[in-house]
Amino acid sequence: MDLNNQLDDAVEDDTEDDVEICGSQKYSNNGSFMKKIFIILAITVVHLVFTKIISIIALSVVTANVYESQLPFLGRSLMVVSKVLYFPVFTFALYPRQFFPGNFVIIPLFINSLLWALFIYILFVLVKRISVQPEKLK
Repeated sequence: MDLNNQLDDAVEDDTEDDVEICGSQKYSNNGSFMKKIFIILAITVVHLVFTKIISIIALSVVTANVYESQLPFLGRSLMVVSKVLYFPVFTFALYPRQFFPGNFVIIPLFINSLLWALFIYILFVLVKRISVQPEKLK
């Protein structure tokens, strides 16, 4: 089952088998909440790994061309892609660097990827609900 089908299933499972627990909170019996969390974490990990791979490639291209007057198109493109992938946490420097020395920089990087995953998931859910609504009117 691919990620797109899992996202479709998670969106469709929103209304199934809700049980009221502790007054006003609702939890699902069929595990759709856990499925949504898993999908968001999967998108987070994919974004995190992709960001690190692009950063490593960009660093190697930049260091290979350090003595040239202008960076080649590939190097400039990779720099732009890595700036986009590091948006918003790293691009805006929204974390204090002294709190995350050395390899602890993975914490704000994970938070950045989690923000991207939430945005992607919410965007997918909204698009899915908007595309389903015209069918309900017929």
